[in-house]
Formats: sequence, C-alpha cells, structure tokens
Amino acid sequence: MKLEDKIVSALWYQPFDPSEADVVVMNGVRKNPGSERSEAFDLLYKKSNIALGHKTPWCGFIGQYFFAKGFIINENRKVSSFLYITKKEAGKKINDYKLKMREDFKKESLIFDESTEQYITRKTNPSMKWITVSAVILIIISLILLHIFSNE
Repeated sequence: MKLEDKIVSALWYQPFDPSEADVVVMNGVRKNPGSERSEAFDLLYKKSNIALGHKTPWCGFIGQYFFAKGFIINENRKVSSFLYITKKEAGKKINDYKLKMREDFKKESLIFDESTEQYITRKTNPSMKWITVSAVILIIISLILLHIFSNE
C-alpha cells in the first residue's frame, strides 16, 4: 500500500516566525522530517499545482480529494498561508469537509484570516448572484408563457 493511500487528511502551513520550519500534519499527527512527511507534502503540492488557476483562498474537489488553500492569522494579526487536503467519502457534501477542516485547524490552534473565513462561509451558502439569476429566468419564462396563453 502506498503511503498516499494512508493519507486521510493532511495540512501544511508556514509558521508565523520565519525562522521556524514549516509544519505538516498528517491524519491529525504532526510529522517530523522523513518519508511520511515528504509523502504528505508531495500530495499537497501536487494538488496545489492543479489549483493554481484558482485565486487564494479557494476550496473544492480535485480528483478524489477535497482541497483548500488560504490564509491563517495569529493573535498579532500576522498572516501565513496553508494547504489542506482530505479524502472524499461517499455521501459527504462540501459542508462536511469544511466542518472537518475547521476541526483540524482548531486542533492546531489555527485561525482563518478574514478573506478565507468569508470565502468558506460564502461557499457554504448559495450565492445571491445565482438566486437572482434564477429568479430573473423564472420571471421571463412566466411572462413568455403568460403572453402565449393570453393571445389564444
């Protein structure tokens, strides 16, 4: 079995102190330098390259994984970046993965910055743009049907 198959979730982030080494957490456990840490980081890096076309913050599905990238802050409002990945499971929705991501970040005492928090919250709720577009289309169709049936 490849190590990649053992990765249920992985998180990478840059510490706020630039002199500290970056942090990799795999399946809820911080990894020291070695093959498991490298495998987890390699998987995150591969998926992040696929997500390059998306602005940061972003989250969504890439293959068999839920992937997120964004920013975290500390109590002094210093900003750092993160990558997060977890395996897709049958029957789970995007909100389930966001909830798991929040739990994993809480275990590491990490807080999303404002833009990442807004993005994650916005992605959870239906976009007002789509609600408005749907309402306009429904009104247009109703008016067309009303016009057709009123001329008969």
